[in-house]
Amino acid sequence: MAMPPNLTRAQVARLDELKFRVGHALQNFASCRRVEREYMDYNDSLRFLRDAVRGKFPAEGTRRRIHPIIEIGISIKLEQRGLRSGGSAEDVAAILPEFAKAVPIKRGRPGDTTLNHTVQGLMVAWRWATGRACTAKLKDGNDKYTPVSTSRGSDLIVRLIQEADARATSYTILRAIYESRKAVEGKIFSDYFPLYGARVAPDSGAPILGPGMKLEKFIPAHPIYCSVGTAR
Repeated sequence: MAMPPNLTRAQVARLDELKFRVGHALQNFASCRRVEREYMDYNDSLRFLRDAVRGKFPAEGTRRRIHPIIEIGISIKLEQRGLRSGGSAEDVAAILPEFAKAVPIKRGRPGDTTLNHTVQGLMVAWRWATGRACTAKLKDGNDKYTPVSTSRGSDLIVRLIQEADARATSYTILRAIYESRKAVEGKIFSDYFPLYGARVAPDSGAPILGPGMKLEKFIPAHPIYCSVGTAR
């Protein structure tokens, strides 16, 4: 981001802070994208668990872990059973039939949670630094479902996201901006990125969060892997 001329010292400091926040958001975005490549899709994970409960397993091939949200849900279920240490593999197997049946498959086109989260965080950062909202609107006429940018902040977010992920289209990013107008109201940057600005405790290496935030200990269940495809 180029620095505009004739800025006051306070404005320069605010823009410098904006650069740090943007860098943190994009680094988090890139890390999440790497993790996503290692995990199964949410719905595919549920289908695998339901097949496993019925004794049906795919052919051996590339091993991938089930979706992290599914793993967290299993861990929470174990905690509800009083198994706060994450439980054993047998404990996980015991709750799978109930869990797989209770959690519904997501209908419709799956949303991009990582992109939406990052876009909203960047929208909040831009509003904090400039006092102006990132906006988009739907085109008029026959192309009325296509979003277009109506602010410099939105233009910047499209460019930043596409530089971080070449597969992200301007349509998807602007649609996320358009649909996030209400979601970002009253939000601050730490609502999206609570580890931003955190310090590290020298004795334990644990992050020390900012005021009003507390890090709770959470022990996940055993990782669950699925073989995808064939080994041949």
